[in-house]
Amino acid sequence: MAFTESLHRLVKTRDELSRIEGQLTGILKQERDEYEMELERVSQTYEETKRKIRALEELAEMRAQSQDEQTLMDLLTSDEPVADFAPETYAAEEDYGSDLGDYYSEEEEEEEYEDEEEYEDEEEAAECGNCGAEIPADAMECPECGISFEDEEEEEELEE
Repeated sequence: MAFTESLHRLVKTRDELSRIEGQLTGILKQERDEYEMELERVSQTYEETKRKIRALEELAEMRAQSQDEQTLMDLLTSDEPVADFAPETYAAEEDYGSDLGDYYSEEEEEEEYEDEEEYEDEEEAAECGNCGAEIPADAMECPECGISFEDEEEEEELEE
């Protein structure tokens, strides 16, 4: 009988342990689910915060651009002379150099000046003898009245 009682107690203890194990498993699953839900909530909050930060950065950039545009519009619409304009007021010196001459080397400036002279030479104007309109000096006909200058050139050559 002692053996049977011991066996009975062991079975009862095993059953009690199985019940406790089931309860612990349920508690662990519940805690795991709660942690997963909390992790999901934190992740969503993190992503939402990142979106808000990006939106704020974009807004700050747009405000800066708007302020630059407003400054430019104020300068353009101002009746005051712009002689006091200083680039360092609007941009860092390393962006634009210490003065505006830093943009071009002397060689580039000379080339640009020569290009301007050539352009000016090409753009000499004359007056149409027929209608008085200003026309390019090398025009073959007047764009206003349509008279042809080829005949006049031939007549001038014959007279010489």
